[in-house]
Formats: sequence, C-alpha cells, structure tokens
Amino acid sequence: MTLAKEQFDRLDFLHAWLEGQEYKKAHEDLRNYYGQAATAFGLAFKFDLDHLAPEVDAFPDTALNDTFRQTVQARQASVSPFSYYILSPLSIK
Repeated sequence: MTLAKEQFDRLDFLHAWLEGQEYKKAHEDLRNYYGQAATAFGLAFKFDLDHLAPEVDAFPDTALNDTFRQTVQARQASVSPFSYYILSPLSIK
C-alpha cells in the first residue's frame, strides 16, 4: 500500500476559505465540513483570513487587497443579475 501525497498551494487555501464563508449559514453538516476544511488550511499555511489585525493586509499591494475584499463581498452577496426581475410566460388565451 502506498500513501499518496497531494500538494496544496495558496489558491487551494483561498478556495477553502471562500467555501467556508459561503457555507456559514448552511445546514450544520455543510457548515462544519467546509468550516473545518478552511480551518485546516489556515493552520497548515499559518494564516487566518478571518482574524487579520487591522494594520495587516492580506496583500501588501493596496489595490490588490481592495480587489480581494470586494471579490469576497460580491461572492458572499450571492446576488444574480436577474434577482430583481420577476419573469413569467405570456398569458395563453
């Protein structure tokens, strides 16, 4: 029997954290699964995106940091471009 080693990078960490954010209000099983995965990645990378000190940014470049934060907010909002329209078929006479 051989043990497979999989290597993860910062992108995997970011995806796990985003999924943890998206499932915060989901069913307990999903919330726990994705939350624990995000926590495990955070521990492995020794970085916690949930508890950044105010003077510490996730990215040193201000523009990149702002883009990151806006992207996270947009993903968390989960609003469709069609959210404000009610669609129905034409009446059949």
